[in-house]
Amino acid sequence: MECPTKKQLQLQEAAAQWDWLAAWQERWGATGRSPLLWGIDTKELAPETIDWVESLHAGAIDADRVEGSWKETTATESRLDSGLTALAVAYALPSLARELDLEDWWSLLSRAANASNIALPELEESPLPALWLGGELPAVLSSLLVEWKRASKRFLKMATRTFSQIADTHLDGTGLPYSRHWPAIRPWVASWTRAQCITDSADLKWPEFDSDAAYSWLVRRALQLTRGDGTSMLAAVPPWEAPLVAAALDWSGDPADGAVARRLELLGAPTDEREWQRSELPEPTEFSEWAEGAVLRSGWRPKAAYLAIAHAGNECQAEMGVRRHPLLHGSVELRVEADGDLLTPQGEWCSTCTFSEEGVDYLELELPLTGGWRLQRQWMLARDEKIVFWADAVLGEKPASLELTLQLPLGGDVEWQPEPETNDGWLLANSKRQAWVVPLAAPEWRMSGERPAVMQDEGRLLVATSGEGRALYLPLFFDLHSRRRRVPLRTWRILTVGERLRIVRPDEAVGYRIQVGKKQWLVYRSLAPAASRTVLGQNLMTEFFAGRFRRSGEVEPYVEVESGDESES
Repeated sequence: MECPTKKQLQLQEAAAQWDWLAAWQERWGATGRSPLLWGIDTKELAPETIDWVESLHAGAIDADRVEGSWKETTATESRLDSGLTALAVAYALPSLARELDLEDWWSLLSRAANASNIALPELEESPLPALWLGGELPAVLSSLLVEWKRASKRFLKMATRTFSQIADTHLDGTGLPYSRHWPAIRPWVASWTRAQCITDSADLKWPEFDSDAAYSWLVRRALQLTRGDGTSMLAAVPPWEAPLVAAALDWSGDPADGAVARRLELLGAPTDEREWQRSELPEPTEFSEWAEGAVLRSGWRPKAAYLAIAHAGNECQAEMGVRRHPLLHGSVELRVEADGDLLTPQGEWCSTCTFSEEGVDYLELELPLTGGWRLQRQWMLARDEKIVFWADAVLGEKPASLELTLQLPLGGDVEWQPEPETNDGWLLANSKRQAWVVPLAAPEWRMSGERPAVMQDEGRLLVATSGEGRALYLPLFFDLHSRRRRVPLRTWRILTVGERLRIVRPDEAVGYRIQVGKKQWLVYRSLAPAASRTVLGQNLMTEFFAGRFRRSGEVEPYVEVESGDESES
């Protein structure tokens, strides 16, 4: 940066008066973890980068090591390492101003300034390091050079531009990023939080950008993607750091976010439940076709059941969990064969139906396959009952011999425990039962020597079915309620579906009854054009129906999807 030597010296002397690292230690040092590492999966960083950032946080600044570390990381191909190192150097500039001569200090400052000049394509390719370099780093430099008004204003505009572009191009208007960026949502919150704290310390105001609203929504969605143990869904990041939660809530300014954080016990176990009840809790479920994802939650407590679904392109990532345990986590794959030919995706997932009402959440997606076949995938969460229904339907125009094999990724410590004589079983976490799993298309009792409908293959759960016709349905029923784990009576039946005094084929419509103790549920799916059909005494004209039986014997609907309904109910 061009600047007279006299002015450089004045700026160095002014910078030496700042003591950001000491302020960090006083405000955020209780965890012993550098705020620069908040929300980051450290496995993605080089050990040398982590060690250097941590030593910087501890106040062990070696001027020669600063220069060497920066050269080493910029020589590597890791944008995360080089971006974080440049950011760490910027935060260390006040301390370095007290140790280095003017020429060396100004050289580091100039390199940091050059690093902040990111190209717009970098926001698309590597949004997190681009946010560090193009957003947070200029905010730091703007605060550092506050006495050089022209430069300070220019850097703050750069920071504003980057954060504004992140909000406009990577968030859906309610703070939810593209699902492919969900693993980075917490580092985004951390970076934005630090940037606001550092500019606030210099009494700087962000120009021409409603950062408060965009930031508050981002915090809300980061909380929504939080598991019961404080980690983040569909990501490998550590639990929320308490100082980050507190700082984010301060800047968010929304009492509902504070109520959510307390309900999630991110600020410690609540001592007075009325404290969060004074603030109305927001809806726990969010659908976003724009973000290509959805988060379905039974509530905000750590023991809540949840589904996180990311459907970018033709890929599908999903996570299902309950009571702090991610039971399924990762890429979901379905192998489809028609007359021995493997069917492959011919387009992208699109959302065809969403529903969230009276404690029930429902999402339906569709993916075109080769040969004119279509794959429809359904998820339903009944919040109070903690029931998850998951189904794949393969639909075509011509009859074929169909074989489906669904591969579900198990959570890290999760195992499959099959029942000895039936096709159902349990998902275990830490050797304890967490979910009863029922492959509804399979008969309850297994024949001797018959291949089970559900098997574990290393870290994946395999669910298979086969049939003849124009369609085939593969439904799964998950009971996640802890109070029903010890109920001995568990059964299900494939039901007869009738239409005009005839029994319909399985490729036309299917129905199932599930029972756990005194609780019973009914599921119906039409695989052919909807018609007036009867199942278990219920006359239905819908494409999909799911409900529970009341004590009176009447069926209370959870979800009823009309044929061709693509709107959100």
